Amino acid sequence: MNVRPANWAQDADGIRAIDTSFTTDRVYRFGREKGGFGFALPLLTRVPLTKSYPLPQADPGEGAFVAELDGEVTGFAQVEPPGWNGRASVTHLYVSAPWRGRGFGAALLDALAERARAAGARCLWIETQNVNYPAVQFYLAHGFRLCGLDESFYDPVELPGEIALFFAREL
Repeated sequence: MNVRPANWAQDADGIRAIDTSFTTDRVYRFGREKGGFGFALPLLTRVPLTKSYPLPQADPGEGAFVAELDGEVTGFAQVEPPGWNGRASVTHLYVSAPWRGRGFGAALLDALAERARAAGARCLWIETQNVNYPAVQFYLAHGFRLCGLDESFYDPVELPGEIALFFAREL
């Protein structure tokens, strides 16, 4: 396994070929409580949910990394430089479905953290959805904590029932 900075000319086809889909039968639910939100354990869905995410179609620029094995791109991640608040945003983190659970995601996170730390960041920050149970489990297992949610982040017509979840990991 190797993680290295992405080279768009060399890696574009491999990055575009990453299977970003996930399937889950669990969705996190949130309810309003007096003065805030209640976090519910994941509920089983009646029908498994499958979703995938778009990948960059043009050179993502600085902060992008690929994971590879024997020359095959297995994952892609990108982190933005820290903003005024010292938070470095992870804009992409994908491991192709056949390679998940083999350490590629953790290796990509390590590369992002190293880059963010070198740029003066105090934490990594990432957003996902309440329907992305596998991602939530991955982030929690790798030192992230839930630090917020936003019920209005996504268009309710386009993504009904989806709530944005925000996670942070100190560096």
